[in-house]
Amino acid sequence: MLKSKAKWIFSNQDLSDDEQIHPIPTVNQLLIERGIKNKEEMNDYLHPKIEELHNPELFDQMKKALDRINQAIESEEQIMIYGDYDADGVSSTTLLYEALIERDALVSFSIPNRFTEGYGLNNEALKKIHLDDYTLVITVDNGISSVSEAKYAKEIGLDLIITDHHEAQGEIPDAFALIHPKLSPDYPFKELAGVGVAFKLAEGILGYFPEHLLQYVAIGTIADLVPLEDENRILVYHGLKKLEENSNIGLKALIELTQIKGPITEEHIGFQIGPRINAVGRLQSAHLAVELLLSDNDEEAIRISEEIEELNKKRQEIVNEIVKEAESRVDPKSGVIILYDENWHEGVLGIAASRIVSLYDRPVILLNYNKESNTLKGSARSIPAFDLFKNCMQIRELFNQFGGHAQAAGMSFDYDQLENIQSQLNTMIFQQLKPADFKAEINITQSIPLEDLSEELVINLEQLAPFGMNNPKPVFHVSGKPSQVRQIGSEKNHLKIQYHTGKEQIDVVAFRLGELYNFITNHAELEVVGELGINEWNGNRTVQIIADDLAVNEPQVFDYRGKKQRTNLTPYFNHYQDIVIVEQKNTSDNTPNHIMKTTYHSDDTIKEEIDLLIISDMPEREEDLIKLLSQIRTKSILVNYDLFEKKLSHIPNRDDFKNLYTFIIKEKSVDMKTKMNLVTKQFNWSREQVIFMILVFIELEFIQSANGVVTINPNSDKKDLTEAIHYQKELEKEKIESKFYYSGLDDLKEFLFENIMLS
Repeated sequence: MLKSKAKWIFSNQDLSDDEQIHPIPTVNQLLIERGIKNKEEMNDYLHPKIEELHNPELFDQMKKALDRINQAIESEEQIMIYGDYDADGVSSTTLLYEALIERDALVSFSIPNRFTEGYGLNNEALKKIHLDDYTLVITVDNGISSVSEAKYAKEIGLDLIITDHHEAQGEIPDAFALIHPKLSPDYPFKELAGVGVAFKLAEGILGYFPEHLLQYVAIGTIADLVPLEDENRILVYHGLKKLEENSNIGLKALIELTQIKGPITEEHIGFQIGPRINAVGRLQSAHLAVELLLSDNDEEAIRISEEIEELNKKRQEIVNEIVKEAESRVDPKSGVIILYDENWHEGVLGIAASRIVSLYDRPVILLNYNKESNTLKGSARSIPAFDLFKNCMQIRELFNQFGGHAQAAGMSFDYDQLENIQSQLNTMIFQQLKPADFKAEINITQSIPLEDLSEELVINLEQLAPFGMNNPKPVFHVSGKPSQVRQIGSEKNHLKIQYHTGKEQIDVVAFRLGELYNFITNHAELEVVGELGINEWNGNRTVQIIADDLAVNEPQVFDYRGKKQRTNLTPYFNHYQDIVIVEQKNTSDNTPNHIMKTTYHSDDTIKEEIDLLIISDMPEREEDLIKLLSQIRTKSILVNYDLFEKKLSHIPNRDDFKNLYTFIIKEKSVDMKTKMNLVTKQFNWSREQVIFMILVFIELEFIQSANGVVTINPNSDKKDLTEAIHYQKELEKEKIESKFYYSGLDDLKEFLFENIMLS
């Protein structure tokens, strides 16, 4: 069997007859799970209305902020937008810049360099802004933790308006105005992204609802992984429609470069557009990304987008290298994995940490070590069961800088604090979580027969888009015997699986699960959980599942009969913990500690419950294998044997024996040393067959032999050939080979698991 990597949680929603608000049961279930109670609510949900958005004036200090901005515009003061280097910060900066330009404001933007300045406001930047004659600074997607910086701004005469959505860490900055949904009791929705807050401010600045800026809201909101519900759902829904009408030259160039076909979806932003924008700030100054979005020149836009594409490729290479190095250093006993390296690129550590989390189901902190300052700085990603922000805030004094969310954070601290932080976080996580809590969870909408998968179903499910946090794309469970399984990708690290329902072909693509190839057979039910989509290739459209996880929950036989010399067992040695290998004779080669070798006639005590049994040699007797199987419990067996080593091509039949016996009678005595060739040619027998028949005759005392000369024994009793042990052994070998080598896999599997101790 193949265990799932994650814990599968099936929806237990009990739907009564009066809850049918949508004609398709699967869509109906999803709507009810999202709290939709009637058809009116369903229509609002499936067709979000701009009119349902909340009034920006409900923000605390919005009026104060707008009055100050209007004053600056009228007085021709210079305004500085201070952004952040991720996709949310870049889109926030671009959006607010365009809104202020529309009001003819004197405005510029600044985004800190994450390597030289770090996240958020800093006094050096504020000092320079002040010296350059700016009088008003507006932050977007940052500022809530800038307590000392806000104080400094006031001291040097800079008015500071903070717009942010990140968690407050205690003391609130003393800014001229603070626009923050979670610090505004009257504002109904608390989960806006930084770009959502900036959009609300822009709406106030412009005095009307700026639909043309919604495309930026869609990018920043999706990329920042905030909940796609309430206002965020409405903003993204309409923002994606604006992207379809896209008039932004820079975005057009970037979209063409990514070869996105058809309407822009949340997945295009999440996996193609957002990562490319993020790549700029991860590897250099994010100013380049804002310049792309603000570009009004086709040639410039193409040049910048190509530069961004190269940065993204470089980012992918760096991440892969860090993940490979980090994997080799992981201590799986650690509750929170903390790793550092002097050469790790600080800008991509969050992405690399996410990859390590998915591999080990542990919170991960990856850090760059600065030898000169003896400090560590990096990013963290967590698992759903462990609130990283809350727990790190309990030891906030150990960090020089810290900020983030429940599942993601950034921090820096002195190297001397590493051991203390590791110890404290390990203590916290082991106190709060049981072993089962570490395993990732996949919430499954429902199990669905392969025959029910259709293009129509996929199209109807897309009505629930845009998908994201708190509105996850539905995950389905299917099961069946695959018609084909193969590894794909240049490094064979992905899987392509096909099911056939009789009339339809269902494709499954399992990214980064290529190592499971050896553990999937087409004789066992393969269970897949994943998201549904449509794959279009050469004009053909098929339902496709993008797999999140795979499992085989029935006993499995891995069939390598006849391939013993060519079989690489390393994947099985690495995958399974307790392995027993059974042979005819014990070989003395070195094997890992978790592998036990035994023979059919050994008195070794075998561990009762094992993960894998490898039958490396066929038994000489069926009862020997039955005895072995009865001692163990396993659901995975690998057969890896060849035919018996034997000299006979086939056992001579009774007529052959009769002809040889008659020949000896006729000759009276036969010197086999001189007449062997005559006998083999006359009867078309092999030398081995002649020797075998003579040995059987001698054992049954039908003939006698002296110095290679055989003669008839006149005093022999009548006996059947099967009484000879030589004959019995050859018959048994044929029987064993027929049953265990030439049999079909289904028959072999049935025999093995009928005799094994399964329970």
